[in-house]
Amino acid sequence: MTELWRLSATELARRIRTREVSAREAATDALARLDAVNPLINAVVAHDPARVYEQADRVDAAIARGEDPGPLAGVPVTTKINVDQAGFATTNGTVLQKDLIAPANSPAVDNLVRAGAVLLGRTNSPT
Repeated sequence: MTELWRLSATELARRIRTREVSAREAATDALARLDAVNPLINAVVAHDPARVYEQADRVDAAIARGEDPGPLAGVPVTTKINVDQAGFATTNGTVLQKDLIAPANSPAVDNLVRAGAVLLGRTNSPT
């Protein structure tokens, strides 16, 4: 099978919408890639695989019900740590804000979710 993380977002979303692959498979591949390379580059500073799979399963369930999951159907994406994502710290790159947990998503993150994206993790940002 193709390494799904190498596909463009539009190609991956197409394959997920047509059930050629599942959103869960895309999530599994993205998490494996994250585990393989992130220790070397430390770009993703927070992620929760259980949440990733929950989101992917919701996309797959929507497709199974015949619903349109959105243009980013199951595509794993990351958000920066300077944008609120519910349940994660919005640190803005500073240790002083490590406990500033967002109670809700920012509108930008909500738009990604509505578009069917799977929130893979939080990427670092300088202060």
